[in-house]
Amino acid sequence: MTKNLCRLSFLFCVIFAQTVFSQKDTLLPLGYNPVLQKPIANLSAQKALNTSTGADTIELPFYEDFAYYGPYPVSSKWLNSNSVFVNNTFAKHPRTIGVATFDGLKSTGYPYKPYGSSGTENADTLASKYIRLDSITGSFIAITPADSVYLSFYYQSWGNGHKPNTSHTLLLDFYNPTTGAWVNKMTLSRPTSSNKTVKDTTFTRVMIPITDPQYFKKDFRFRFRNKNSATGSVNHWHIDNIYLGKDRGKTDTTLRDLSFVYEPQSLLDQYTAMPFNQYTGASQMAAHSYLTIRNNDVSPANFTGFIQIKDNANVLELNDTTGSDNAMPFFPNGYVSNPDITDFLNSTVSPQINNYAFNGGSPLNDSITYTIKHFLRTSGSDVNHGNDTVIYQQKFLNYYSYDDGTAESSWGINAQSPEYYGAEAAVKFSMPNSDTLRAIDIFFNPVPNPSYTIMQIASLTFGLRVWGDNGGIPGTYLYDDGGAMDRNPVYYDWGTNNYFTRYYLNYPLVMSAGTFYTGIKQEDLFSLNIGFDQNTNTQTKIFYNVGSWQNASFKGSLMIRPVFGDSLWAATGINSEIRNQNAEIKLYPNPANDKVYLLTDAASQDLSVEVMDALGSLQLKQTVNSDRSISTADLRSGFYFIRIYKGTQLLSTQKIIVSH
Repeated sequence: MTKNLCRLSFLFCVIFAQTVFSQKDTLLPLGYNPVLQKPIANLSAQKALNTSTGADTIELPFYEDFAYYGPYPVSSKWLNSNSVFVNNTFAKHPRTIGVATFDGLKSTGYPYKPYGSSGTENADTLASKYIRLDSITGSFIAITPADSVYLSFYYQSWGNGHKPNTSHTLLLDFYNPTTGAWVNKMTLSRPTSSNKTVKDTTFTRVMIPITDPQYFKKDFRFRFRNKNSATGSVNHWHIDNIYLGKDRGKTDTTLRDLSFVYEPQSLLDQYTAMPFNQYTGASQMAAHSYLTIRNNDVSPANFTGFIQIKDNANVLELNDTTGSDNAMPFFPNGYVSNPDITDFLNSTVSPQINNYAFNGGSPLNDSITYTIKHFLRTSGSDVNHGNDTVIYQQKFLNYYSYDDGTAESSWGINAQSPEYYGAEAAVKFSMPNSDTLRAIDIFFNPVPNPSYTIMQIASLTFGLRVWGDNGGIPGTYLYDDGGAMDRNPVYYDWGTNNYFTRYYLNYPLVMSAGTFYTGIKQEDLFSLNIGFDQNTNTQTKIFYNVGSWQNASFKGSLMIRPVFGDSLWAATGINSEIRNQNAEIKLYPNPANDKVYLLTDAASQDLSVEVMDALGSLQLKQTVNSDRSISTADLRSGFYFIRIYKGTQLLSTQKIIVSH
């Protein structure tokens, strides 16, 4: 990537930074969503669903609060709606845990318009299955317009994501089974203000009566859809608590439902995950670990809280109660506030919980993942028990992390001026025992636009850096990639649990106990777009340097993870970019026409290659033949990545241009 090309992107950096000029770091929306699986395992099954009423018809009442681990809406209620993202992280203050998020991404997690859009495009759709509005067959009850049928739902714009503009709308349509046509019933848009409003951080209720006799057939449907720029995880709308039922009225706005609202927290005092050999016991346990519970009814609700902790072998390590309480209605009382329930580590209900530490407070001698289950026992009148349980995976593997594994935006340094070449980003960590740093995991997410493509972003360069501590800011280099900045951000093959690329150090770095910083030094002006988790806040541990070290300007956690250990056993779902000192690989000719050849000392019978386009889509996979050639004849002219493997070990990632 040349410096001139970076300077051409200056205007784009300024427009999208959404920050004052003196501020050099920026948050940008995500270009992709790595949580959405690729390919979709059930896509063929979804496509096979026909338009007949048959098995695709359900009856009243219809209720959906998305209180499950998606990433797609459940097929028992929704038809062909995998473009909508079911998640627990993008919304602020949801009524129940889990929302449906509308953005500019297809079901694969890739943008509808990857290279930008100057207008407003049709994007996601959440369409119900066929719903009987003519009768309830099990009870042989006919339904008519006189039965006071209402559809209600709650919506929020922006939240933890990216704001919609006034032209980026959320629409509600009804399917008229009499005419066979969709009818628009409501279009929602944000006000003109660029700043967050109350509706951007709370959920607003909508109540719509259904009175037209034409809808009261056996194949009624409704759908939500959004219109936006369709360029990525952008212009967000969130929906929660959809309820379609009879015998309702304008005042029927609450449900007898007690629910968790957010994911549970780590039980460690600093980290969401840490190397097992760095766990020293009770001193590293959190002093507090709050749960957020909400009573959506107008009356108090009695409940009892419980916690279970199991190890890798499913052995129960803790099974205890966090006590009982009467949960007051959210309006006007707010969330449940009893500290014995919500702050269970500081609970006076049970000394077992209050004194709990993993492994009885003793150091660990092997990797382990604990499953922590929180659940509520509520009354029989609670309409939805699916949102009464939340689960947290406490991982002791070979890396440190502050993030929860999901990015809501991208963070980077917009140096904005040539004198800031060599800007640095660092994350602060502390460890009680000496150890060997072997790699750094980084989650990159590109932000394409018409003037700056993914191919160009992937050509940006950086170097790995490790610093010692200098009074609370990064000090001298402990490691600097030999002074080089020749690594590239990698944006390919994302799927479930496959968010990070593992960048190996050129040599193992033996480190003493204490404070250190890991991160990157970039060569270019343009932001490298590192994943940013906005549901955990370690802002004071994120630093950047464009002349002097200063803290990040935004609350959240930067998705950079140092990886330790005498050996580099891989965490599941980590892509690896390694530097094999014994196997230098070159590709020629470059640009290529119909063939490209590998020049390497590695044995050809063990080599295989994968060829990806600039969007990360796999175009070709083959073993390397005796003449060590790769056919590019069927590839369209353009930019490609080639990954070369020796067995299952990734030797190198190369870039080529195909020109026919």
